[in-house]
Amino acid sequence: MESGDGTVFLVYGAPGAGKTALLDQCRERAEKQGWNAVRIRTDTLLNPRKMMRALGYGKIPSIDTISVNLSDAVKMEIMTSKANHPHTSDVVGKRKKKPLLLIMDESQKLASAHEHPIERREDLEGLLEDIHNGELNKPVILLAAGLATTPSVFRSLGISRFSEKYNIKLGPLSKNSERAVIFAWITKDANVTEDPEEWIDAIVKETHGWARHVHSYARHASEYLKANGRIMTPDGLKAVLELGRSGRIQYYEQRTDEFYADQLQCLIESIPDAFSGIDADMQDIMSALINKYGKKEAKNLFDSFIEKGILEKNKDGLFIVTPSLHSWLVDEYGKN
Repeated sequence: MESGDGTVFLVYGAPGAGKTALLDQCRERAEKQGWNAVRIRTDTLLNPRKMMRALGYGKIPSIDTISVNLSDAVKMEIMTSKANHPHTSDVVGKRKKKPLLLIMDESQKLASAHEHPIERREDLEGLLEDIHNGELNKPVILLAAGLATTPSVFRSLGISRFSEKYNIKLGPLSKNSERAVIFAWITKDANVTEDPEEWIDAIVKETHGWARHVHSYARHASEYLKANGRIMTPDGLKAVLELGRSGRIQYYEQRTDEFYADQLQCLIESIPDAFSGIDADMQDIMSALINKYGKKEAKNLFDSFIEKGILEKNKDGLFIVTPSLHSWLVDEYGKN
């Protein structure tokens, strides 16, 4: 980990792109290099007391444990309880002078900061600005990961000046990387000595480079092989693919469970085939939604598809985030 005085570092992309796994690797590396690495929730940034607990500042000791010289933790608690509006920047910047890495997943949820009292929103904006500009008396990095809407959320909170190296969008793994990950699971984790190319060829047709699916299928392959003498058979490959598909379906069901069937059906019928290479126009999707639900509900529904990582946009239009999700939606909700 390297930092001057601090910065906000964004990692964003579609569900299953590997954001959470990347955060875990960053935390491990930061701790090895002497950083204090702390996972926080989005609401922690809006609440000084929650930030104190996250940073391990503790609670006020009982009266008989307080010495004449109050500890830093007690002073911090008294400051927080007495102040009309304590600032989260004060909590983050004080004590423990070693560099601090704050790790926050699902960062798109910061959009709900607009629902909090104005003083809390101002406090959040001040904290982000202080981290971004390195004004907290020690190196502090906020490593924020989230869906594709995350950069726009930070822009709404006043942080828009991201250099290229601090603003990373994750997408599918390259073909070589995808195959290398599966190869490692089969040959190193499962300790298989046979040529795994046939299994790798079959798995990559299912995973399309998406890190979550690659990990899931490869893990199933490793576990199956270790449980069955490390022998690669056609029946074994069939079982692994079935396990991978089952897990993938469960994941997609979880991603879409807040939408009604008719809403998903309306969406899937308004966009091109998953493998056509053609992206949908916003006008086509909105027209379909408006015709069925009216303008207000259509706008809310469209925004939800974006916020929940079902739809993503690029310079050419809109698309379902992964081909396999698109295909599953067609199978489940397309007209027969």
